[in-house]
Amino acid sequence: MRKSPRIASKDCNCFFPGALETEIFSVSNQFMKRSLFLFAVLSLFAPGALPTARCASSRHSLVVNQKDISLLQDPVREKRERTAAQQKIDTQLLYALYRERGEAEAKGVPQGELSVKFDEKGRALVSIRAQVTKALLDKIKKLGGKIVSSSVRYNDIRAYTPLTKLEELAAMKEISAIMPAEEAMTNRAK
Repeated sequence: MRKSPRIASKDCNCFFPGALETEIFSVSNQFMKRSLFLFAVLSLFAPGALPTARCASSRHSLVVNQKDISLLQDPVREKRERTAAQQKIDTQLLYALYRERGEAEAKGVPQGELSVKFDEKGRALVSIRAQVTKALLDKIKKLGGKIVSSSVRYNDIRAYTPLTKLEELAAMKEISAIMPAEEAMTNRAK
């Protein structure tokens, strides 16, 4: 007699019909991400090849439908549709910008916290990779930014900038990338 494999979890026992029984006790996040990616790819190219997952308990159900697949495709589509300036801006910053504009759902922005830090005026702390010039520093200030630091040697500018001005900055030819700035870490004795 054939039994379905069970995937053990805290909340429910899910099973896929028609396979031999196996138990999985711990699954890493990386494995889950790879599995989800593989599932999405298989769903796109061979929709009938994957089984439908069902949960034994009535309060949990996992049914994969076309809407769920389209939600997985949205971030990929959004990346392909980016302008040249948007391609220079880190995804975390673009997601924050889409949320601010009210475009998050339409652009397929996932829920959750972003790795973007803001000051009291709502400006994002960014690291701008560019050839550092006085004209560029003045442009950042003119767009409402506040320069935290700049390094000609490392082609880096740290600044608080309004999210709504990131695309205008990124369109400048001397800027190669804009990403969330990591906060400085110091090694202090306790």
